[in-house]
Amino acid sequence: MEIERSLNDFRLNFFTHIAHEFRTPLAIIKSATDKIAQADGPAPGAAEG
Repeated sequence: MEIERSLNDFRLNFFTHIAHEFRTPLAIIKSATDKIAQADGPAPGAAEG
């Protein structure tokens, strides 16, 4: 039972850190692209709505 708990704790820690490592740079990229898109306005020929 103790080994199972340790393994579950390890998995939780691992996936928490991996998720953070992916989310952080993606959030920075998304923020930058959102700012660029707002500054440029809608793309020519883009559908409204």
